[in-house]
Amino acid sequence: MSSTSLKPRVEDFKSYPVGGKISESVELLEGKHTEARVFITMGLSDNNCTVTPEPSLKAELYGQGREDYFGYGLTLKEGSATSAKLIGHVSFPSRMIIYRDLLLEGKQLEGESLKLFEGEGDFKFNESITPKNGKDFDEVRLQMTTTIEGVKTYSFTLRTISFTLKDNHPS
Repeated sequence: MSSTSLKPRVEDFKSYPVGGKISESVELLEGKHTEARVFITMGLSDNNCTVTPEPSLKAELYGQGREDYFGYGLTLKEGSATSAKLIGHVSFPSRMIIYRDLLLEGKQLEGESLKLFEGEGDFKFNESITPKNGKDFDEVRLQMTTTIEGVKTYSFTLRTISFTLKDNHPS
């Protein structure tokens, strides 16, 4: 019988290029432990993820319609995870929804598309994610969706994402 150790893998965006920016699915930002890629965008053309000096990964949605959206995924470069913790800040001038999906090898885990947040405001967040079905995952996707018409800027800043690994990859 083999034992499996749970190891943390923390992406704090220090290894990402400061000023690096992605706005389309063909673009990629790469750090020590993860890769960030846009998977969906609709709205004004300036929607993007940018690596800030703090460091952090800041997603901005420039919405004008009732259902504009912008989504990106963070994929582990090695291994899979049993859970993840997101720490950051949101700034929503009006009602907004953030959905999160979990994937393994590019395939969405069934029953794991959930609302992470719905509302408005300017506040810090600290959210833990564990799949309901107990399966491993290697990608967390986050999608911001507007719910009210009018030109506004929404931001979702991720300071760290910490994955709990369930395999024998080095930390």
